[in-house]
Amino acid sequence: MSVHTPELRPPLLEGSDDEVLRRLTGGSLADLAAAVEYVCMQRRNRLRQLGITAHAQCGRRPGLAGGRVLVTDFQTDWCVAAEPESDGFYDSNDVPGWDTWFHCEPAPESSGLLYCYVPQQLVELADRGMWAIPVQCVRWV
Repeated sequence: MSVHTPELRPPLLEGSDDEVLRRLTGGSLADLAAAVEYVCMQRRNRLRQLGITAHAQCGRRPGLAGGRVLVTDFQTDWCVAAEPESDGFYDSNDVPGWDTWFHCEPAPESSGLLYCYVPQQLVELADRGMWAIPVQCVRWV
């Protein structure tokens, strides 16, 4: 299962690893919010093209179908350790695959918190990568 669908890749992640890392660690919440909105909009469009209807779960908490939610604050050390441990779930900047992004919010001393839904079949990979990162920039909610 890929978490890096090319059509969903937000412009924020384009360029060299150094450029992307600089944008993620020194950018604004507005930049991150625009990237998350881009991913969500592209995902909705793709589902619509496939004839799949996604229903909002208004007024109740939806189940996670065995998946989990993780959050990152991008305070990474850019060690690339998580990428091989997670079989590519995290990229070389310790960023979870953009296909999983669904929300962001302000956070002190960072460009914001990014929330990701990790499907059940990827939880173990995400967890292994999380523990490979020497700083605590990614954690389960």
